Amino acid sequence: MASICNRVGSYLPSLSFKNVERAIMAGIAVQSLCMGGIPMLIAEAGAYYFGRKYLMADELPAQFPLVAGLPTRLDVSARLNVPAETPTKIIWSGNSCFCSSALWSFFASQPVALGELPEAISRRLNTADLFPGGLHPSDEQTAPLCAIVEIVNKREPITLGDFNRLRQSLQQFEVYGFPIGANERNLKALLSLLELHDLIREYQTGKPMKGERINSLREMVFRVDPNFRDTGTRIGDAHEVFQPLANLIFEGSRFEQNLHTTRVGQGQHLTEVRPNWGDIALPMPMPIVSGQKPTLQSIFEEYLAPSKPVKIELGDAHTSYMLKETNQFETAPQFLALTLKRGDVAMVEDTDYKMGESTDFKFKAVQAMNMDEVDVRSRLDLDGRFCRDGRKARYELVSVSRHMGSFAHYDAISRGPKGSWNYCNDLKKEGSVYRFEASDIPKYAETGYMFFFRRVG
Repeated sequence: MASICNRVGSYLPSLSFKNVERAIMAGIAVQSLCMGGIPMLIAEAGAYYFGRKYLMADELPAQFPLVAGLPTRLDVSARLNVPAETPTKIIWSGNSCFCSSALWSFFASQPVALGELPEAISRRLNTADLFPGGLHPSDEQTAPLCAIVEIVNKREPITLGDFNRLRQSLQQFEVYGFPIGANERNLKALLSLLELHDLIREYQTGKPMKGERINSLREMVFRVDPNFRDTGTRIGDAHEVFQPLANLIFEGSRFEQNLHTTRVGQGQHLTEVRPNWGDIALPMPMPIVSGQKPTLQSIFEEYLAPSKPVKIELGDAHTSYMLKETNQFETAPQFLALTLKRGDVAMVEDTDYKMGESTDFKFKAVQAMNMDEVDVRSRLDLDGRFCRDGRKARYELVSVSRHMGSFAHYDAISRGPKGSWNYCNDLKKEGSVYRFEASDIPKYAETGYMFFFRRVG
């Protein structure tokens, strides 16, 4: 039964293992009632329960020993397509705009993310990482564990059908609980990556998607980041959706490197090294009296090498030191994701106001974000002094996610593979995606929230 359910599930990815099993058992029950009545139904149900409880429990150790460290290869069916020139429309559905914006501006539009996501899944297909304590499933956990270990131990390339079976099996663990000896954190991370892969494949069909489907990004994030602040009284934050999932994609990849932070002064020399693939949260600068807009370039460089000493507390007595700080990448990242920390907002609902053509709700900002304008150019330079290898790099803007201030809504612009720009907004009826003039980018980007750059040259 376990094999049948998992095989059926691989061809019908919308059905879970549990639903397939229920459907099969319902058919058997109807047949039993028609042919032999209630006595036959009771007898067959008892036989199935006995076999599921006692026979399947012995199936796992005999057939699926743990084999650690097998190289994982991906079949072409498991890989994602390059982005389409025109993004897929998304139809707004109850505070889904921040998820839509993250999808439009990064997950579904950037080749670096689309190419690395299947690789990130394959890197996690290692039984030593997933089941470091061995295999100790309960009765309900045996069938999904059989499917997972069978796929992880495969010597043939991993296919899209294998991805679907893995996702459905891991979803069963969320229902029945994770087995003793399993690394729950790694299994949850694998499940979120598989669900993101499935979401993007649906997006790449080009058919308009509803916000309810896009909102599944919330669950993916919450699974790997329990501190994800997503409540009914707070506007969701696009960066809080983007960052945890992007970190999962690039963790252990060729894009991941270290950011070195050095602080010196007053007899102190402190060095902190932390993984970073190019994701930087930038503080908003203080307002300038003259009214001159700060540039994103200057804000970025001020973060890497602050002009003023930073206050650091050390020791049990919390002694304060004013130290000069410098941040350096090991080498120039292939991709930069710069987020301006504009503040926070909360959501209130007004059903007496009709907004657009798709909803009867209006959102007001309880705590307004800092919407000061910033001068954003299409190019960004990384000076060699900010890289430990001394090599400088230049980047080009490829997408922007924008928060619309007191309107409490997200939209996005993104560049297609052929160079055309598109504006994306899920608030309009049936979703809104249309061509965007490159000459309008500076005006749009001056109140942007997340900026994505790719390295050129």
